[in-house]
Amino acid sequence: KLNWFHEYFPVKNYLEKKISTLSDGEIQILKIFCSLINSPTHLILDEPFSSLGGDSALQLIRLFLELSAKDVVVIVCSNHINYLESLCGRLIILSKGQISSILSSKKIKELAETFGKKYEEVVLSYYNGRDAVLPFLSAGV
Repeated sequence: KLNWFHEYFPVKNYLEKKISTLSDGEIQILKIFCSLINSPTHLILDEPFSSLGGDSALQLIRLFLELSAKDVVVIVCSNHINYLESLCGRLIILSKGQISSILSSKKIKELAETFGKKYEEVVLSYYNGRDAVLPFLSAGV
């Protein structure tokens, strides 16, 4: 697992370091690595992009897409809407703890094109006043 994950992030470089010397982004990457050690069939992450720089966030998206291709269901709660377009197959919007909308990423793109809006603007218009936006990535979606 370590060698596979190292293709995405330099986790081998962290092995000789004390935890107290790692950056918040490096700690975030290690948390994600730990969640993958037992080869889960479902992965639920809250704000996985927090503390990550742009390159690391893109690597994380690449990792999620590979997991999805291997039939791992990935559910991410994130405020980083700019990453959702390339990441999610469906977007689930919650209001008062209940699902208020389920949109496919394709539908959001179509709405954006129809109304001349950005992907983020369409997502935010659905999100307005709701509890959460959950990008949902699964194989075949």
